[in-house]
This record gives sequence, structure tokens and C-alpha cells, in this order.
Amino acid sequence: MDQLDYLSDIGRQDENIASEVNRAKLQMRETRNATRRTRNAVAEATRTVAARTAEQRAVRDRLAWSQRKLATARRDKRSVLASVHEDKQAALDHVQELELQSAALAAKIQAAQAARASAPVRATSSAPSSSGFIWPVHGILTSEFGWRWGRLHAGIDIAVGNGTPVVASASGTVIVAGWMGGYGNLVVIDHGNGIATAYGHNSTIAAGAGQYVAQGQLIAYSGNTGNSTGPHVHFEVRVGGVPVDPLGYL
Repeated sequence: MDQLDYLSDIGRQDENIASEVNRAKLQMRETRNATRRTRNAVAEATRTVAARTAEQRAVRDRLAWSQRKLATARRDKRSVLASVHEDKQAALDHVQELELQSAALAAKIQAAQAARASAPVRATSSAPSSSGFIWPVHGILTSEFGWRWGRLHAGIDIAVGNGTPVVASASGTVIVAGWMGGYGNLVVIDHGNGIATAYGHNSTIAAGAGQYVAQGQLIAYSGNTGNSTGPHVHFEVRVGGVPVDPLGYL
């Protein structure tokens, strides 16, 4: 090999080396770019996983909150239903007891009115005043006269504070003043003409049987005696012993 061939061979080797170096540099750049892309993809995937994990945690928290709320609502519903059932049962017991006592009261009123009819007439009339009947107390009407669950509520209920003065709805003679089962402390006034009024659940009675009372006169203090669910006055109007709607007289 002469000198020119030797130099030519060296030149080719240099070119090959330069090409290898360039290819190596290019490969390194591609590797770095691929590594960067992989790193970015991993970072993005990590962020996605973190976001999904947070979202799943939030969903679990919302689900747990909803389950707790549902459980509370179910407990509240059971409590309300139980309370409604108890209130309904108490009302049924109240009406049933009054119904049972109503017949006895009718007989007692009829007997007292018959006895008074055969007795000498008082100089002072016991018939209702010309202005009609007045409310025995000023309160809130909580239950009206009428049928309840197949039973007759024979009067009206007027809610008032315990110890409120109860007055005679019209002038007349007291024919009942004492305890009478579900009515509790009861006052009944005969107004003549077969009409009588009854005042139940009193805490204290302030009039006696046989006593004549004027319209508006104190006869008792309200209470919660007998079969009662709270302080009130149970007020009845009876004609010939039969209960009628008191609101037709007030």
C-alpha cells in the first residue's frame, strides 16, 4: 500500500468514526427525549391516579355521609311514627273513656233534672241569660265536637294554662261537683229547660252541688285530671242528657 492509499484509508476511518459519533449523539438525544417523555407520562399518570384517588375518597365520604343521614332519617321516622301512634292511642283512650263516662253522666243529669223538676221552684230563674251562653275560659280550641275514630267526642276542648279560672257559661244550679272517672274533677250545671253544661278535667272545684251560680261566676280552676293529655277544659252542652255541639250555643 502506498502512502496515498494509506492516507485515504485513514480518511475513511475518520469519516466512519465521525458518523458513529454522530449516530451515538443522535441516539443519546433520542434516549433523553424518550426518557423525558416517559418521565412526563409517569408524572401525568401519578397526577391522574392522585386525582382519581381523591375523587374516590370524596365519593366514599359522600356515600358515608348519605348513609349516616339515611340512618338518622330512618331513626327519626321511627321515632315520629311511634310518637304519632302514642298520641293517637292516647286520643283514642281519651275519647273512649269520655264515651264510657258520657252515658253515666247523661243518666246523672237526667236524674238530677227530674229531681229538680219535682222540687219547689226557686224565685230566681235558672234559665240561660238573654245574652246566651259564654265561653267558660278564654283559650285555644284544640278539639271540636264530633266523631273520632268511630266514637263521639261529646264536647269541645279548650287549651289553657293549669289553674285558669273556669266560669259558668250560663246561670243555673250545680248538680255535679266532684270526681267522675275520665272527666276528672267535674262540674255540671243545670240551666233549666233540659239544658245542662259540663266542665271537665279541673284541678280544683270552686262550687258545690246544689249551689246556684250566676253566669260568669267562678266554678273551678282548669287542670289535667282524669283522662287528659294536657291542661284544658272539656266543655259539654247537653239537652235532656244528650250531648250537642257547644259551638251552637257559644
